[in-house]
Amino acid sequence: MMRSALCPFVLAFVALLVGGCGSNDEAIDEIPVQKGSIGCLEYEIKDHIVTITDCDPSIAGKLEIPTTIETRPVNGIGQHAFERCELLTNITIPSSVTSIEVSAFRGCRSLTSITIPDSVTCIGDYAFAFCNSLTSITIPDSVTSVGEAAFRDCRSLTSITIPNSVTSIGLGAFLRCSSLISITIPDSVTSIGGEAFLKCESLTSIAIGNSVTRIGNDTFRNCDSLTSITIPDSVTSIALGAFKNCDSLTGIAIPDSVTRIGNSAFESCDSLTSIAIGNSVTRIGNDAFRSCDSLTSITIPDSVGSIGRGAFEHCTSLTSITIPDSVTNIGEGAFQNCSNLTTVTFLGNDPRKGWGDTFGGATVKLFDQAPSEKPIAATPPAKSGKKFPSSYKELMFGSNPIVTDKDKAFWEAAKSGNLEAVQRLLSEGVDVDIYSSTIGAYFGCTALFWAAKYNHKEVVQFLLEKNAYIDAGVGMGGSPLHIAAYEGHPEVVELLISEGANAEAKTVDGETVFDFANEEIAALIRKGIEEKQK
Repeated sequence: MMRSALCPFVLAFVALLVGGCGSNDEAIDEIPVQKGSIGCLEYEIKDHIVTITDCDPSIAGKLEIPTTIETRPVNGIGQHAFERCELLTNITIPSSVTSIEVSAFRGCRSLTSITIPDSVTCIGDYAFAFCNSLTSITIPDSVTSVGEAAFRDCRSLTSITIPNSVTSIGLGAFLRCSSLISITIPDSVTSIGGEAFLKCESLTSIAIGNSVTRIGNDTFRNCDSLTSITIPDSVTSIALGAFKNCDSLTGIAIPDSVTRIGNSAFESCDSLTSIAIGNSVTRIGNDAFRSCDSLTSITIPDSVGSIGRGAFEHCTSLTSITIPDSVTNIGEGAFQNCSNLTTVTFLGNDPRKGWGDTFGGATVKLFDQAPSEKPIAATPPAKSGKKFPSSYKELMFGSNPIVTDKDKAFWEAAKSGNLEAVQRLLSEGVDVDIYSSTIGAYFGCTALFWAAKYNHKEVVQFLLEKNAYIDAGVGMGGSPLHIAAYEGHPEVVELLISEGANAEAKTVDGETVFDFANEEIAALIRKGIEEKQK
């Protein structure tokens, strides 16, 4: 920076070496640059273009940038030219200027007003960032792009006019403009960068133009006062955290043009009571509507194929939901801690993943169009007349047992390896294959599964002697053999194989025991199979 506000007029000629775009052997052109100072300003002239490059930081009050220097028009405000000129209150930019470069007025904390002339086409990254006293600004019709963080932390800015000429709003362009009340994004804008309006805490309404195709990551996150927003039909995706923590947003309509709702897109929108999801959405992302405490109903369209992990977790006002037959994948905990959710209507085949922890232990009434219960596959030979669910759908919609406290004690005894308690409870009439259909941690698991998981070989042996179904859990989360291999219990694996466990049986994800086994256990399983085939 310059050291004095009254600098003598000095001219100096220097050479700027610019390398070519090809190999190192290409000729290097010398581009002459003339540098000088006038009053409190420094400038450079390059190819007859005059750019203001620096200013004395002690300059205070109003400043008028000259229209010409050395008979040439001033064309640009260079990078960092007025950065941290904290005493400037008003700046007049001449109509000859076409560009305001990176951080040109960054940190001008006393600047209250500035007029951008119609000649400017580009506002660079951080151009007016941290201008804390700037209350309003009008962007002229000539500007086509607003750069990254261009007005970031302009905390006194209450209004801004974006003209129809602007096609893109950069990353964090208005981040933490905490006094901004409303904004209209014109039809010319096709791209809104991530975090563009993040933490605009006073923003109550937004009008998004009809050319925007994507709402980026965290674009309107933490806009606490935002009560409504209209998403135009041009938008195809709503990205990560786009409206997260918009606490005052009460309702939203997602148009048919949108195909994807990103992770955490509407997470913690505490006042959101209803959502209309368009008929083109194929995926609802992880945590998309997590902790929307006031959400009472939602309709999931037939286009949705996947509901992500925790998508509706902690939606405590949600009482019922219908899952269409298009859904094939529901992530873990998708409806966990929905404390008032009592009814789920499921219209399709069982999703390929996730049902085991979907409701996080909640007891819900599940309805299906075609409840079914099929005899288990006979490998090894099934018990006469014995039925056991072979899929999550059968487990949820079939005729399941009522679990008693004694049944739960039986599972706990198997988990802890308490053989005496296991024997006693069986003698008191507990079914050796009792399983839980309450969706949660015990979903579809038998005592044999738990004994195998926790490496209690003696309990496994005893349960098998009592005719426990050895492949319980096949087609769902996994059988006793799957879990023993996963946990790395070679003796239990060897016992199960010797007693006829099906090594080719698959989980709901299509995985066999070999997908879980380490090399030692995989070799043990192959050896056991070979010995049985002799």
